[in-house]
Amino acid sequence: KLQFLYFIVLMPSSSSSSSDKVTNEIPLEDASDSGSESFFREPGIPTMDQYVSVPASAVRLLFGRAVPAGVNEIPVRKEVANRILDEARDMKRQRHLSQLTIKSFGQHLRNCRNIICMVGAGISVSAGIPDFRTPGSGLYSQLSKYHLPQPEAMFDLDFFKRKPNPFFKFAEELWPGRYKPTSVHRFMKALEDANKLQRVYTQNIDSLERQVGLSPDLLIEAHGTMNAARCVDCKKEYPSEFVKKHIDDNKIPLCDVCRVGPEDLKIDDPSIGEEPISNLGVIPGLVKPNIVFFHEEIPDVVLSMAEKDFPACDAVIIMGTSMQVSPFCSLQALSNKSCPRLLITKGSPQVAERSGLVTCETFGYRDVEYDGECDEGVSILAKEMGIVID
Repeated sequence: KLQFLYFIVLMPSSSSSSSDKVTNEIPLEDASDSGSESFFREPGIPTMDQYVSVPASAVRLLFGRAVPAGVNEIPVRKEVANRILDEARDMKRQRHLSQLTIKSFGQHLRNCRNIICMVGAGISVSAGIPDFRTPGSGLYSQLSKYHLPQPEAMFDLDFFKRKPNPFFKFAEELWPGRYKPTSVHRFMKALEDANKLQRVYTQNIDSLERQVGLSPDLLIEAHGTMNAARCVDCKKEYPSEFVKKHIDDNKIPLCDVCRVGPEDLKIDDPSIGEEPISNLGVIPGLVKPNIVFFHEEIPDVVLSMAEKDFPACDAVIIMGTSMQVSPFCSLQALSNKSCPRLLITKGSPQVAERSGLVTCETFGYRDVEYDGECDEGVSILAKEMGIVID
């Protein structure tokens, strides 16, 4: 909408002390009353003749983009400052929420018919499945038992092709059916039953969205699924039962077209990967569940559907994700400028910044952040909406 993004210079005001920096909590009314130039030329702000400084939250508001951590204000051309303030005032007049609270958001959901949920591993923690990045308890902190060179190697395609044993040991523990859906999963199903759910975009591979009964056409599995598999070489498709039977029999699943030799490879054989099985040093014909590894593209349907869904939705709920994996972390920016968005996360204020959400009262008008467990958050929403999930 604004065509002057090129005017903006992302650079922290390093020469000012922390006590001199402009806070993100300066009311818009103060800006309009005192004039934009005097408003932005607060004491302690280093400015050039052609620049004034604006709070970083205003830039996140207008452009829906994350701002580098530690940057509290941004130098902007003088002629742009008034346009930023005018646009911010216009946006605040579009506010659909009486307050920027989770209860007010829940009340807004009563009249919504096109709700999008964006979810990550945090929604399955209460089911007993660890998330990935939480220090100490996250999955990446618990992978030492697999003797990996680094935790991320579990989902590294090049490593998998040489030594697939750790992944199939992990897959046995995470296989669909071993865990039960949580309150968040039941909440999303309740939204579907009430004809309020437009789509669920999930980063998870635990299949709990399927297990709770969400309609497949309402589910976008951005990082793939364990419910189907294919050969990494010829791409021949296999049912998930093929992989599961091999894992149960302590065998690495191999493609009947691409495998080399009749011998089975045992999952618990530590020598696999130590000696090359082919001239390329990789194991030919590995059959891998259709989950997205590093160096693999996400399914085309993710972006194609997101470009249609988000502009048309009337609410976005983000739960249980650190919003660090692209392009998933930027999908919410596709929503229209008046669409309320809720972030449910515990103890991670950086998530809102990474998401481009503006949750402060000064510039915020549609974004809400709830600091708490995902199950707690959806319980509040369900109560305000008058629906039952437990």
